[in-house]
Amino acid sequence: MAPIAGTATDLVAYVNTLLEQSLDLSAEIKKGDHAAVVAAVAPKVDALLAHDAETDVEGTFSMLFDVLRQLPAADAAAEAKKVLAAVTAKQDEKALLRLRIATSLFNKSVALPELRFDALIAVITFASKTDNVELVASYFDDVESLFAAKSLSPEKRRQLFLTIADVLQASDATSLKVLLFLEKYLTTFAAGDKDVASGKAVAVRTAKLVLQQPVASFIARIDLLANPVVAALKGDKLYELLEIVSTKALAEYLAFYKSAGDAFFKDNGLDAAQLEATMRLFTLSTLPTGFNEIAYAVVAKALVIKEDEVEQWVVKAITSNVVSAKIDQLKRTVVISRTLQRGFGAVEWKEIDVKLQVYKKNVGALLEVVRSARQAHQK
Repeated sequence: MAPIAGTATDLVAYVNTLLEQSLDLSAEIKKGDHAAVVAAVAPKVDALLAHDAETDVEGTFSMLFDVLRQLPAADAAAEAKKVLAAVTAKQDEKALLRLRIATSLFNKSVALPELRFDALIAVITFASKTDNVELVASYFDDVESLFAAKSLSPEKRRQLFLTIADVLQASDATSLKVLLFLEKYLTTFAAGDKDVASGKAVAVRTAKLVLQQPVASFIARIDLLANPVVAALKGDKLYELLEIVSTKALAEYLAFYKSAGDAFFKDNGLDAAQLEATMRLFTLSTLPTGFNEIAYAVVAKALVIKEDEVEQWVVKAITSNVVSAKIDQLKRTVVISRTLQRGFGAVEWKEIDVKLQVYKKNVGALLEVVRSARQAHQK
């Protein structure tokens, strides 16, 4: 007996045993009529799920999926989606069993990319509705690798990333992973795409999340300004604020706050006072880096604070990973050695070029000293 025929026979036997029925599909199985086997078993999904022998039920569905895969691709996908819909229809009844069965279908549908995609969306959504996200979270980190490179259209990638972002936000609204998947969603759009406008709602949502936790966002290298969907928001106050937080300093923020007022911040779920504090940290990161000693008075003026508050703000910036710096309390100076890069555009490339030229000059001078010392020693 061919392997799949054996699987079909076992499938019917399990169904008969579990549901105390007497299906006889031996003739259909002998002819290789897999569609007839599926047609006979698929309507019994609810009855199978109601059975207490969960291990046997799970095995029965596994065999059903194996038989399903023998159908023509379109038929297999259509029938499997019906089974999947029935399996995930109830969230308050044997949720873990249903999740395992749906996951089994996902794992078995590698050769059917459309079905595999729908199964993964169903698995993620069902896990969220039943508070079992942690059981499927391992799929998230490299989710695109679960599919062949060309099997995911931009539209499907958007659906996938947005589904994951929604699920993560439902379980932990402050999770940075929410932002990472929303950013992935936005990167599926290219400049000039006709459907850029369709991503506006997600762009607004993402911008708000960045503004709610800007330090963590920039540490994670989330840079929205260059994205064409976000760029399409130019002219909106939200974009203006995002641009200030991403590239500018406290003075620009205070001017914006005076113009926009408290209502704007409340309407967008933003904490104006917290953002002001964050902009002080970012303003510190705009001061010269390297070996320059910066007087407390200069820092105080830039941050609009008193000189006796300088140390506490520098410490805040250090502990927040916004800067690496040393404080000289005797000299009342600060030396900033490293700053957080909030974005990476033309300005940043220019700064890197300047630093590289300085390093090149310093290394050249050092080599010249070594060369001179060697020549003197040889004499």
